[in-house]
Amino acid sequence: MTRSTEQDPELFPDPDEPGEEVELNLATGEPLYSSQPEKVHSDKELVGLGGWLILIALQVIFTALGTLGALMMTCSMIADVVASPDSYPSGLSAVISFQILVFLAFLVVEIIQCVFFFKKRRLFPKIYIGLSLAYIVWPLLNSGAYWLIAPDLPFFDHETLGALIKSVFSAAIWISYMRQSERVANTFVN
Repeated sequence: MTRSTEQDPELFPDPDEPGEEVELNLATGEPLYSSQPEKVHSDKELVGLGGWLILIALQVIFTALGTLGALMMTCSMIADVVASPDSYPSGLSAVISFQILVFLAFLVVEIIQCVFFFKKRRLFPKIYIGLSLAYIVWPLLNSGAYWLIAPDLPFFDHETLGALIKSVFSAAIWISYMRQSERVANTFVN
C-alpha cells in the first residue's frame, strides 16, 4: 500500500512503522475505519472517590453526625421525663428508651459504614443499602411507638410522612446507584 501525502497520519498510520495494529480492507488495502475510534473509558478512570461517590461520602459523614445529635437530644429528653413523670403520658420513657437504643444501633452501624467507605471495603455497598432500607422502616416504627402510648394522635403526622417520603426517594436513587455503578464496583474491592 502506498501512502499519499495528503492522508492524515493519525487516520492512516504507516504500516511500516511499529505501533498499534490496524485492520485493513483486503480489497482496497485501506483501514476499515474512516475516522478516529471513539475514546473508550478504562476501568482506571472509574475508580476511587470521585463523581457521585463524593456525594455519598458527604452523606455518610453527615448522617453519622446527625444521628449523634439526635441521640444527644433524645438523651436530654429522657432526663426531663424521668424528672417529672406525671407531666408526660405513661410509657413515654419506654418509647424514648427505645429511641435511644435505635439511635445507638444506627450510630454504631454508621461509624462502621464510614470506616468501610474510606477503606474501600467490599462490604460497604451492602451496609449502605441495608441502612437505606432501615431509614425507611424507622419513621414507621417511631410513629407506631408514639401511637401506642397516645392512640388519639394520628399515626402518619406531617413529620413522619415527610421523613418517610425523603427516605424512600433517597433509597430509590442511591440503592440503584450502588447496584449499577461501575465506579462503586471498581472502588470497593478490598
